Amino acid sequence: MPGIDRWCVIAVHQEREWQALCQATNHLEWLGKDEFSTLERRVENRVHLDSLIEEWTHQRASEEVADILQKAGVPVGIVQDMKDLDEDPHLRFRQFFHPLAHPNFGEIIADRSP
Repeated sequence: MPGIDRWCVIAVHQEREWQALCQATNHLEWLGKDEFSTLERRVENRVHLDSLIEEWTHQRASEEVADILQKAGVPVGIVQDMKDLDEDPHLRFRQFFHPLAHPNFGEIIADRSP
C-alpha cells in the first residue's frame, strides 16, 4: 500500500510554491481558505494542513508524490533508508560506500565521510 513506511519531505516557503502545491494536488480550494492565506497562517494551522496533505500523499507511492511535486516546482524529497542509499546510482558512481574490516564484526560497509 502506498504511503506505508515511506515518507516525503515537502518544504513550501514561498507563495509560488504554495500555489504550485495546491495546483499539483488538485486542491485549488486550499488557496481560498483564510487559514492558509499566508505562510504564517499555514504554520499556525499546520496540523490541519498536514492532515489534508497526508490524505493526498497516502494514496500514492512516495516516488509518485515526489515526481508530481518536483515537476510542479515544489521542493520535495523522499526520505531514504539504507537500502535506497545503497542502490542510489549517484552514490554508487561516486563510490560513497566502501568495505571496512571491523575487529568484532568482520567486514562492514561504511560511508566515506570524514
